Amino acid sequence: MSKTLFNQNVFQSKNVTNSDDVSSLKVDTFKATTLTATTIINAELQAATAGVATNTAAIANTANDFTAAYPLIKATRTPPLNDAISVLNVGVITDGSTALIQSGAVFTGLASKQATLVAGDGIALSGPANATVSFDGTISQDITTAPVNTITGGSLKYIDGGVATDVKTKIDAANVVIGNNTSAIVSHAGLIGANTTSISNNTAVIAAQGTQINGKQDTLTDLANGGIGINISGAGLISADTYGAESNGGLAISGTRQFSLDFSNLNTDINIPQQVIIRNDDEPQLLVGASSNTAQDVAVTIRGSKNGNTSSREAQLRFENYDHDSGGFVNSLGEIGGFVLDSGTNVGGLIFGNYADGSTGKSALSMNQNGKFNFTGSVPRNSSAFQDEVKINVDGDVFIREGLVLEPFDMGVTTFSNGRTDSASSFASREKIYIKFLPFGDTDGSDWFYLREISTGTNAGHLALDFHDDVGDVRFSIRNVQSSGADPDNITEVFDVLSSGVTAHTAVYRIPQMIFYNFDPAQLGNNESGNAKWGKGGIQDVLIATPRITGTQLASFSAGTITISNNGYYRIKVSSNPQTDNYNDRLAFAVYLQIGLTSYFENAAYNFFGWSYTRNKTDGAHASITFEDYIYIAAGTEVRVRNKVDTDDLGFNNEVNEDNVENYLNIQIERIAETDIT
Repeated sequence: MSKTLFNQNVFQSKNVTNSDDVSSLKVDTFKATTLTATTIINAELQAATAGVATNTAAIANTANDFTAAYPLIKATRTPPLNDAISVLNVGVITDGSTALIQSGAVFTGLASKQATLVAGDGIALSGPANATVSFDGTISQDITTAPVNTITGGSLKYIDGGVATDVKTKIDAANVVIGNNTSAIVSHAGLIGANTTSISNNTAVIAAQGTQINGKQDTLTDLANGGIGINISGAGLISADTYGAESNGGLAISGTRQFSLDFSNLNTDINIPQQVIIRNDDEPQLLVGASSNTAQDVAVTIRGSKNGNTSSREAQLRFENYDHDSGGFVNSLGEIGGFVLDSGTNVGGLIFGNYADGSTGKSALSMNQNGKFNFTGSVPRNSSAFQDEVKINVDGDVFIREGLVLEPFDMGVTTFSNGRTDSASSFASREKIYIKFLPFGDTDGSDWFYLREISTGTNAGHLALDFHDDVGDVRFSIRNVQSSGADPDNITEVFDVLSSGVTAHTAVYRIPQMIFYNFDPAQLGNNESGNAKWGKGGIQDVLIATPRITGTQLASFSAGTITISNNGYYRIKVSSNPQTDNYNDRLAFAVYLQIGLTSYFENAAYNFFGWSYTRNKTDGAHASITFEDYIYIAAGTEVRVRNKVDTDDLGFNNEVNEDNVENYLNIQIERIAETDIT
């Protein structure tokens, strides 16, 4: 006999076993108006029969699908029935009504309906394919499905204020936004989670401000320029207590309600497509600085953008002034402009512009790509403002107050403002030039002048004024001009240097560069034989007084040796007055110069020696010797005055004792010129 007998609209029994003779009896569907049984032995079947009998009247009128003609009267039963109920018609269930079916097969009430479906209960719909379930109100619990189940069939609606919106449409639209912002959502997942409450609390605020949000700009501008702007309600103030700096920088407000911007934590550039205007009475209005305190440069870049252009200033820094007292207008004061000179290589220079009338710009100074400057005065701000010939070209006066330092330079060919060049001069003539001069006007032909350094060695500067380019072009004058109390000026020629000669119109005074040495007449050093005697190159080595000097000192003295200090062409004059003291016999006495290693005794090429003759100390004891000549002597050369004596022949190979003779000796050395005169 079966364990359970299901009393439903379909009467089923899994197994009915009446005796050993019937091994298996299966009834798939049991339906009858009247059930008649002679004997039912099984106790369980008997218990079930009682229930069948009780519900016979109701079962007799059941059908697979209940209609108005076949109502279903719900009876209290425990546990609840688990079979599903399929209903063709959809109606309105009214709470509290005991009627199940009304006219037209419309549900109007269900006596014991639940306000909330519990777990295990379900809602099954049959009938039209577009049958829907809708909710008007609040769902307070989650709607879940088994892992393998889905919500299928008709559309799911979202009703807000009586307006139904297809949920799938809203989800699809949201999916597009989520898809476009997937990477941002992933990178900010932590912030989204941490701020869920704030997002929820501000949903209503965002919805209420939909108009302002829809009209937002990427960059806010003022209303005068067509921007949305920022509207502040209430007192019209934003206080620092309300809007403070975030921990990652950004917008901050100080205690005086001034905005400051801190972009230190941004990881990208800030692009501002509109014009930026800064207005403030505190200086500086704009400060660009480094974030670190040491070892960091700061740069500001102004970048133009033009292709194939060499006729305008591609990048500019302008200076202007607004004058309220003069009618409230703006005048230009100056500018610095970048200028492309070669569009193929995109190189150029800078123009420093001036505005004489406040509106018309001219080029005052330009610098090209090679760092060559051109002070042009009033040239238009175009390519004509540049030059590439010399380092600095000045079209106008130059006033130097603090001094001028010039160093010579090997110059190239110059094109002067009148179109002439100095190309006729050789490269050697253009070496070590300080200044180039061009005569005024066309009356001077093609002449020009150089102020040059022409020395060939170190520590020997030599300045020259070269006159080019024909024979007889030297014309240089020094003049005295009386301007005070005279109109026109009184001009007096003082000194003229011409190709034909030099003329001094006044007296010429010359301070010679000279030195005088006077020797002790009786003091000798060792001669060439090593003896302190007269003769055999004897030398007087002691001075009786400090040398007399005019001009710059040109030599030094030590132990009978004179050392020349400077190169030059020298005049040397020697005066010797010998006197015999203890030598009472004939004596020939000679004096001569040794310059460097060269002895000029009996040298016929120069007048640098002389001799005399004395008889004895009582008859003819005195003599006099004088000679002078000119010679070029290099710096560092040693000069000595030596003597020789002869007592028996013409050989001048003898010696006499130091006390036999006294010689009053003087030598005068004068530097005539710095170079050799030939």
